[in-house]
Amino acid sequence: MKALLIVIVVASLSVVCFAQSRGQQTITNKDIVELVKAQFAVDTVIKRVQTAASVNFDTSTSALVELKKAGVDEKIIVAMLERSKDSPERNPERDAPPAADAREAGRGNDPKDAAAKTVAVAQNEPAKKKSVRAGSFTFDLGGCRASGDRVVCELMITNTDSIEKGIEFTLAGNSSSMIDDKGNERKASESRIADRSDSQAMPLAPRIPVSAKVVFEGLQEPPSVIKLLTLRFYAPSYKGPTENRGGFGSRGFNLKAEFRDIALAK
Repeated sequence: MKALLIVIVVASLSVVCFAQSRGQQTITNKDIVELVKAQFAVDTVIKRVQTAASVNFDTSTSALVELKKAGVDEKIIVAMLERSKDSPERNPERDAPPAADAREAGRGNDPKDAAAKTVAVAQNEPAKKKSVRAGSFTFDLGGCRASGDRVVCELMITNTDSIEKGIEFTLAGNSSSMIDDKGNERKASESRIADRSDSQAMPLAPRIPVSAKVVFEGLQEPPSVIKLLTLRFYAPSYKGPTENRGGFGSRGFNLKAEFRDIALAK
């Protein structure tokens, strides 16, 4: 009888420990994407972010762009950013991929191998995160990719001020442009900030990154590198929340964000 009681107690403790370990699982970007694809409500996913025992979110610009592409609502992304700010778990140096093993390291001492690896990176890898500040805005370039006769560049824009401000891409003769490694210059054919296209001013809340993209079309020969990417914006004076430009004042100022030597992803 005593032996049976011990077995029951041990089994019960095992179930409790298993349940606790499941509840304390660290959630990542992948878990959030899976919840969204499973069509959970936005509020449900946000609650999961807020109540998780620990999180290990990748909040780099490129990762945020990937979340947006996967259909993750910006309210969820904001919740992830807020939770990451309060979470000590993530350490970029600790979480970085391990270095190559001794054989690869030894092989890298050959200058020919080093040159070959450099060429491979330039041709196949997107640009690492680049950040430019202009006015009270920060522009974080996630990367650019080539497809057919098009080049698409994606970035995140953050209003670093303490009040809401508006911003829009400029058009006509003062639009964004790119110069590739073949010396060709191309003006932007399409630009968008969140759901606002071209010259529609987008109000940005303080310190909340918002996705944006610019498209270049009609390239006769796809480039490998963008030597100079110039993004031009207009920041009108802002009178308050509105759904149209009527809420923006007549005065404002032009902004320019420049990025150099961007390797294109294919």
